[in-house]
Formats: sequence, C-alpha cells, structure tokens
Amino acid sequence: MKVTDVRVQLIDTGRELKLTFYGSYRADGGVVRIFTDEGIEGNIDYCSWGQPARLLGELILAMKPHIIGEDPLNIERIWDRTFRTTRSYISIQAAGCINTALWDIAGKSLNVPVYRLLGGFRERLRAYGVTHTLPDIDAYLKSAESLKQQGFTAIKLHPWGEPDRDIQLCRAVRKAVGDHIDLMLDPLGLYDRRTALKVGRVLDELNFYWYQEPIPEADVEGYIELCRNLDVPILGVDSLRLSLGNYADYISRGAFDLVRADAGRHGITWARKLATLAEGFGRNFEAHCFGFPLVQAANLQLMGSISNGEFFEMPVPEGIMDTAMKDSIRLDADGYVDLPRKPGLGLEVDWDRMDKLATAVLA
Repeated sequence: MKVTDVRVQLIDTGRELKLTFYGSYRADGGVVRIFTDEGIEGNIDYCSWGQPARLLGELILAMKPHIIGEDPLNIERIWDRTFRTTRSYISIQAAGCINTALWDIAGKSLNVPVYRLLGGFRERLRAYGVTHTLPDIDAYLKSAESLKQQGFTAIKLHPWGEPDRDIQLCRAVRKAVGDHIDLMLDPLGLYDRRTALKVGRVLDELNFYWYQEPIPEADVEGYIELCRNLDVPILGVDSLRLSLGNYADYISRGAFDLVRADAGRHGITWARKLATLAEGFGRNFEAHCFGFPLVQAANLQLMGSISNGEFFEMPVPEGIMDTAMKDSIRLDADGYVDLPRKPGLGLEVDWDRMDKLATAVLA
C-alpha cells in the first residue's frame, strides 16, 4: 500500500463560540484526507479557533513530499521525517494531523480500532463535561445543573481569567452541584504566579479534582512553586510548543502532577510517547479532546490504550462541536463514553453532508 495524495477540505459549521483565550470565534477548520492506492482513506479534522483555517491546511500540504509514495503503515518513519520540519516554521500540528490520519489508515487496513493497535486497555472511559466561557455565574450554574442531570459526574470550567471573579464562580458552582461531582478549572494559562496561587488555595478548600494550566507553559519555576504549595493536582499542558524533552525536564523537577497533550494536534505517536513518559514518572496522562469529532475520537482511542489516565474530555452541550459524521460520541447513563468500535478512529464521515460544509479544497 502506498500514499497517493493528500488534500485538506476546509469547512465552516456556521457556529459562533467563545473561549476566553481565543475570544469569540467561528467554528471552522478542516478535514485532512490521505489517499492510498488500495482505496483506504485516512482522516483527521481540526478547528482553527478563529484563525484562517487555510493556514494549517497549507502547512499540512507542505508534508506531501515526505509521504507521497510511502507505505502509510511506516508510521514511525513518516513521523520522524515530518516532525523534523517543525524545527523551523511548521507547527507540530501539521505533522500531528498527518500522523493521526495514518493511524486511521492503519486501523482501517487491519479492520480494528486504533486503541487495539496501540495495545488495548479499556473499552469505556469516564467523561467530564467542559464548558465554553459563559457570560455570568447564573449561566454556569444552569449549565452545571444540566450536566449533572444528564449524568456527568465531573465538570471542567473555562472561566473568565479574572482571578477574583473566577473564585466567586468556583464557590458558586461547588455549592450548586454538591460534593459528589468532581470539578476542574482551566483558566488557559491566563494567571500569573501570585494570582494562580490565590485561586489554587480556594480550589484546595473546595476540593477541586485538578487545576489545569493556571499560568503560561514556559514558567517552569512557577509550576514547581504551585505544585509544592497546593494540594489540588496541577495539570500541564496541551501547548503545541513543548517538546518531549521539555516535559521530561518539567516532570523531573516537579512542575506537573498530571500531564496533558492532544492526539489530534500532536499526533497519536507523539502523545502516546508522552503518556508513557508520564507513566515512568508515576504521573497520569489526560488527553485534551476539545475539538471536532475526529479529534475527540483520536484522543478517546489513545486513552483506551493506556492505564495511566481516567477521563474523556467532552465539549458541552453534547454535540456542540459535531460536524458531518455518521457516528457520534455520546454520554451513557453512568457518565461514561464507549470507545468507537469501527476500524481506525472509529467514526465515519458523512461526505455528502461534509461537502455541504466545505468552503474550499486544498490539494
């Protein structure tokens, strides 16, 4: 089997969303399509978070000379070639998208889901609902109550990035949902050391499950200080700018209690290596899954293959990040999601519907 072509289909879902770090943004992005001479196609999607979707699409196409004519099952060799390009101006996400689409091909060619190719550990995973940034505390309380009623046993808040206001939010949500719902906070690195410590002490009081990326990812000494002074576990980080070596350095110095990456953005190969690195240091790995459906599926497949992780991150309301798919990932009555069992990433694209979302095709 040989790779014959790579294309990126740009899409626009027509939705307007908001996260503090990105502000208001249109949920547009792309679907990567890698074709082979045996008719097996590999796919991954990406959200552009308010940036032109074409930018990443063009970087992905820049990978074509490294993979056309290659056996798509030589995933490690292709990863080595494409990852080398990220040393200069190409984002790791371009190589990561190629890598994850190749894993999709591998699973489809062998007729098994990716989590089984990676070793297979579990077939369902506890989910937490993760909010967008909402306008006021009442909106968060209504969201939290709705998620509790739907069966979620854990909720992650994306607050405003304003420490005193965020503290009020955390207190209000904890009071509203009670002690039996696990809560996490993700301020997207918007605090400084002093305010991160201030908020973290309140999270200790409120028994939050983790405190995600409270300060910028480059502040390793700040992360060490937070880990030393807080009981709430510090989770870091899903930045595209840290290398495996950076993570090893951070973890060995006590900067992270929990480790994070995104199989859709970093690539399954890279993220799986980071999960193993975390395991070697006695840390859990928790995948970032906030994105379009194939990104969610890629991270769910990864989490299904490892033992040192607990959760699936689920954008809410359910379906808010859905695109044109024949399958979807949904919460069950126990607050879990099942791993997709179809070959590859496990979700099938509805190309008739996807073509209607298309704004351009890059080739």
